[in-house]
Amino acid sequence: MNKYEEVKKEIVKVVPSIMELGFGCEYLDLHNRKQIFINKAGRGEHRYLTEEGMFGEMLNINMREILGRPITLEDVLIAIDKISKPRGNNYFIDTKGSFYKTNEDLYDIFLGNWQLGKPLHSQSQEVIDFLYELLVNKKQL
Repeated sequence: MNKYEEVKKEIVKVVPSIMELGFGCEYLDLHNRKQIFINKAGRGEHRYLTEEGMFGEMLNINMREILGRPITLEDVLIAIDKISKPRGNNYFIDTKGSFYKTNEDLYDIFLGNWQLGKPLHSQSQEVIDFLYELLVNKKQL
């Protein structure tokens, strides 16, 4: 398991709704093709998009595995709050997406820069590494 997958696993523990079948949730169909769930239609059909951008409907959704919806900054902040707050750490993010930690001397220490508007899987390795140390290794950065 790579760092991204381990970070995702820790966030999903804290925010299990990521894995619920709802709008934007990705899943693998029985042919191992990635699909994106849109909604249930009036007569019980499920609407979805394929990786190629094709729209489809089916009465019964046949899936091999739920991959989950994209992990957002909101999900990450919830996980940081639940995992690191009990350890007494103070983390914050500015309006440009930069993560900081305030240390004992009240200095702000830069930890990484989140690309606003993009989910976790589109973030830089710097952000994944920072979240890995914080959420998986549970280190006080």
